[in-house]
Amino acid sequence: VGGTITVAAAADDVAGYTIAWGSGNSKLAGVDPIALLSSRTPVTATLTASSPPSGASHIVAFSVDGAGGESATAIVALVDGFVPVAVPTSVDFTDADVDGGGVAGAVLLFAAQSEDGVTHYVLHWGSSETTRLSPLHEIPTSGQFLMVHNIASNTVLPAGATHLLAFAANAFGEAE
Repeated sequence: VGGTITVAAAADDVAGYTIAWGSGNSKLAGVDPIALLSSRTPVTATLTASSPPSGASHIVAFSVDGAGGESATAIVALVDGFVPVAVPTSVDFTDADVDGGGVAGAVLLFAAQSEDGVTHYVLHWGSSETTRLSPLHEIPTSGQFLMVHNIASNTVLPAGATHLLAFAANAFGEAE
């Protein structure tokens, strides 16, 4: 986990903030705070990329009053965001558009052997086996090994397109 934590100024009489690793809305016992911020204006703290301590499921911001009392004011769940590493087993396409004005036909996409972390696949036009030009379609995972997308008759290829590519993806991006 790493990045910038920003705390907006509180409307109340707040002397500062404690940013801590937490479990739910409680601080983890025996773990140093991430940051102690002594300002009432919007402030930021930088969290250097590291693994959270054992038991941490949240980052919790506590407002600190003038007497040192704390109350939880913001609770953010930790989400392990990663781009999938899985790749489709294969993608097959045969152009069935016989008039030569474009392409058409069924794209057969064979799922990755493991779809852990994969929510969908993205079909792209490409200019090589690795260079993406523009996305064509997203296909949600279905639990099926074979997925099909039909390209309509006379679909015009983007300039430079020579390949049809497929990549596993999720909310954090597409596999390389």
